[in-house]
Amino acid sequence: MAAVGRSDEDHGNTVTRTVMSATVTATSSPERTPTPASTGSAAPAPPEVAPLRRRPTGAPRPAATTPARHTPTVLRAAALAVALIAAVGAVAVATTTGERRGDVRDLATSTAAVASETGDADAAFALAEAQAAALASPGASAGTELRYLQAMAAGVNALERAAQLTRLGGTAESPIRRALRSTPVYAADVARAQDAAVAGDAAEATERRAAATATMTGLVRPNIAAVSTLHENAVQRDAQTLRDGRSVVMLVTLVPLALLVLVLVALQAWVSVRFRRLLNVPLALATVLSLGVLGRTTQLQLRQSDGLTTALDGGYTAERRLTDARVLAYETQGRRTAALASGDAGALDVETAAVLRDGVTTAAIAAATPEQARLMISSVESYLAAAMRPGTAATESPTRPGTAASRFNVLDGALLTARTDARTAFADAIDDAQHGQSTLLWLGPLVLAAAVALAWLGLQRRLAEYR
Repeated sequence: MAAVGRSDEDHGNTVTRTVMSATVTATSSPERTPTPASTGSAAPAPPEVAPLRRRPTGAPRPAATTPARHTPTVLRAAALAVALIAAVGAVAVATTTGERRGDVRDLATSTAAVASETGDADAAFALAEAQAAALASPGASAGTELRYLQAMAAGVNALERAAQLTRLGGTAESPIRRALRSTPVYAADVARAQDAAVAGDAAEATERRAAATATMTGLVRPNIAAVSTLHENAVQRDAQTLRDGRSVVMLVTLVPLALLVLVLVALQAWVSVRFRRLLNVPLALATVLSLGVLGRTTQLQLRQSDGLTTALDGGYTAERRLTDARVLAYETQGRRTAALASGDAGALDVETAAVLRDGVTTAAIAAATPEQARLMISSVESYLAAAMRPGTAATESPTRPGTAASRFNVLDGALLTARTDARTAFADAIDDAQHGQSTLLWLGPLVLAAAVALAWLGLQRRLAEYR
């Protein structure tokens, strides 16, 4: 029994060693098939293990690909970049559009308007001076006094409007206030001259009349001319500044918008390649909206510059020329009226007539229509034909047909009508230049905000694939 037990033990040890030996052999040499230790008990063959292959030296490495974990970071960074660029573009559009729109409005409603108002004041005071000369004569009528008072009121009102409109500060307000303070002094001397003429005191009437003329020609009208020159220079300076600043405004406004469009297009292309989708609809819509803001902003900026140029070179220039011609006409008629009131024949000399003819002809070139131009030229020729003939204060009545005074009224009406049309054309051109600017102030940022929201929506859909 002991022998049998040892034999079994020896047999078990032999089987164990055989299995272990087969396992070691299979591990060290996978291609060799293990041989069982005995025919009665065969060990199962282990699974084959593929050998490790080394990359040959010098062989090219495979192309690197963007790890999937980096894509969400890129998408978030792209969304942030789109939001920042759109914010810069919205601020640029709102700020530059608002500032430029305000500058154009100030140019039209204050600087240019003051130049026109002072021209009206100058013409009104020229008419008042002519009527004041007639008032200093003994035969002054109630109609003469009424025309004098109306002219003085028109001049004062025009100066008051100029003072309210001016934006040049004390430089312009001081001359206006000096002119306004001088008008009561002038009116007082005119009243004394009128009273002296009625009382038959010719010497006192002449003295008071001379004092009034000195006030008008030495204080009132020179200060008006100074204000008019200041604003005329300011109009030209500000207009040139606006023209020169157009390129800067276009650069500040359009560069962020163009950059936003480029970023959206590049992002659309990257998303299409990365996610193998032909089109990201929200990103495409955001691109279209950004392109719309870019195109509309460019259109309105160009339209504003062109409209401003048209307004200044057209309506404003015509208005100034017509105002100057009207002032010249009032000065000419004023000298004739004063000469007739003093007992002179009052006929205009050839040189004075030529100056007025040239001034009206120059203004007629700037008239809105050929009909207006023909009416102005025919009116000035008709007036000069009558004004160059001798006359008397008794026969020179504005209501009598054929007199220089009545023909002057026709000339003044033609100048005033043409000047009104020129002022309307100037205002219309400014309105056309400003068309759409106020809408762009709020619509531009709103559309850009919608573009950012759409871009975020499109990127969020791709980010959701990683959650």
